[in-house]
Amino acid sequence: MSKGNGDGVSRREFLAGAAALGAASVFGGFATPLFAQGAKISPTKKSRVVFGYSDKMIDAEQRVDQATISKVIEETMVRLTGTKNSTDAWKSLFDKKDVVGIKVNCAAGKALSSKPQMVRSIVDGLTGIGIPAENIIVWERSDGELEGGGFKLNKDKEGYRCYGVQPDVLYEDAAVKSGDHEYRVTKMITQKITALINLPILKDHGTSGVTTALKNHYGSFVIDDKNIYPIHDNQCSPYLAELSAVPAIKDKTRLVLMDAIYCGYEGGPVYVPGRQWYENAIVASADPVAIDAVSWEMID
Repeated sequence: MSKGNGDGVSRREFLAGAAALGAASVFGGFATPLFAQGAKISPTKKSRVVFGYSDKMIDAEQRVDQATISKVIEETMVRLTGTKNSTDAWKSLFDKKDVVGIKVNCAAGKALSSKPQMVRSIVDGLTGIGIPAENIIVWERSDGELEGGGFKLNKDKEGYRCYGVQPDVLYEDAAVKSGDHEYRVTKMITQKITALINLPILKDHGTSGVTTALKNHYGSFVIDDKNIYPIHDNQCSPYLAELSAVPAIKDKTRLVLMDAIYCGYEGGPVYVPGRQWYENAIVASADPVAIDAVSWEMID
């Protein structure tokens, strides 16, 4: 089911800028991190990136096998955390009192967005350690993007919640300074959740190079007349790095699980027919910068 141990990627501080990520990968071996709820990982250590593979997760007709995806996620979580089973793996990162946000990526529509089946497997893992389904929020920038990605909205009914920042949650009135700029972060992160799972999909981006863990926070802040910055200038550097260094985002991020099953290599972030490949992988780390570095290597 799984292939390879992962890549040791030197962790750099967010403010170093995302543009240098392409040279970050060091293949072969990795350090073993210490996991605890909300624990901060020292930037002087290496970060573990684990790959789970199966060519049975999805077929050529885009039919997704829920059981296989769940099995791959379970194995990947165990290897990431160094625990004995998937229950212990989830417990090492989350507490049953947490309110967990799962940030998906649905900008490219149903063909190239985070899969609802991956979300289902994650929800099963979280509820399996005692987190009520109602304390799990699957979210994107807007309700419309979630529906376009194949998700069913659920704002107040039984089961895990699923809704966008827009039109109701919106953003903080006060901006937070990070680096040289200020960012108004969504209340989804600052007020509604205690822990965050970043769930990007592996695809390229014409400006930033990749749109995976760091770029997945494009829906986490607002640019308006109070906060105008050329976010896509200079390959999105330092803006994406600064945004990810905002304490509410950095401190609440517990896990990145990247959907690298069916991936886009050119023309992103939108879906361009014929510019995809099947990597058949789920990639996991506690470090979004490490995920971006590995993503860049995979797409290249």
